[in-house]
Amino acid sequence: MGWMRVEIDRDVLRNNLRVVKRLIPQRTGIAAVVKSGAYGHGMIETARVFVQEGVETLAVSLPHEGVELRDAGFTHPVLLLGGFFIEEAETVVKNGLSPVVSCAESIDALAEAACKLDRAVKVHLKVDTGMGRRGCGEGELKELLNCIAGHRELVLEGLLSHLSVADLEGEDAREYTLSQLERFQHIVEWVRSAGFNPKWIHIANSAAIVRYPQSHHTLVRPGIVLYGGLEGFEQAREAMRVSSRLIEVRRVKKGASLSYGRTFVAPRDMLLGIVPVGYATGYLRGYSNKGAMLVGGKRVPIVGTVCMDLTLLDLSDVPEAQLGDEVVLLGQQGDQRISVFELAQWLGTITYEVFCLLGNNPFGEKVYW
Repeated sequence: MGWMRVEIDRDVLRNNLRVVKRLIPQRTGIAAVVKSGAYGHGMIETARVFVQEGVETLAVSLPHEGVELRDAGFTHPVLLLGGFFIEEAETVVKNGLSPVVSCAESIDALAEAACKLDRAVKVHLKVDTGMGRRGCGEGELKELLNCIAGHRELVLEGLLSHLSVADLEGEDAREYTLSQLERFQHIVEWVRSAGFNPKWIHIANSAAIVRYPQSHHTLVRPGIVLYGGLEGFEQAREAMRVSSRLIEVRRVKKGASLSYGRTFVAPRDMLLGIVPVGYATGYLRGYSNKGAMLVGGKRVPIVGTVCMDLTLLDLSDVPEAQLGDEVVLLGQQGDQRISVFELAQWLGTITYEVFCLLGNNPFGEKVYW
């Protein structure tokens, strides 16, 4: 089975998408975000589920992900969120991807490639309303719209922006998000008044879909909510379960130091379990001496420093544990559950990172139900 087993429940993915559909107007489309291996859930299999459920488009980050979808037989529209290098313009055009653009250089490169290949390209123009990452400024908007319009090979299919704190609590975050939404609405109105009418208007990420219905426009971009990792939103459930097995079980005496750095010294005689996961498989050193895994339906604490490919567990409360027993890192075992939110809290990070680290690790198998 490899060092780790990553199980993905397709029914949970379907349920989560249907939850999103219930939150948005019937006329609003969905761009299901499957970038970065669908946040560790596997891009191809996850995309199949979402296409079967009727999403309007699939959203990836980089051109090679779009090519992978095309090579797998997907004919659905593919939105390229992360951009492309100039030399990748032909790849974008050849594979019928819909890139997000925010500068004249990339627009010109697409037009040149489209002319060479005798194809039209649908583009989405991104405006920065306060994320401070990709996106043109409002002062550049007119120039770029005219640049797109000046190339007969290009079609302005979408207008978008991105929210930076929609997932955060507190009045400051709410006020900032509302200010971004207001700015975007003004931009949309100006673009339409200037004679442009893009089909897809979109700014809503997962948190905005749930918390800011005024953000929905004609398209939404659910990502983490599809995988059950949106904090405080229990209607969407975790689709991923991650497990391994005990590779060794042995007894250690009181006073024994365990793992690198002697960060843990046995306070008593203990039953020690060793599981073949570590930072090489996405289970990071930040979990050292904190957090837990599940063995025999019980929570067992992590002891000592997490190694590259081994982690130590205190099995003293599971005396029946033996070599080969299942160990659950994420998910349910018996009446106990370790959630992605707990794992993120123990590591001091966000659920996105936990899913990507565990789901995209190269040393295990991925199984779909």
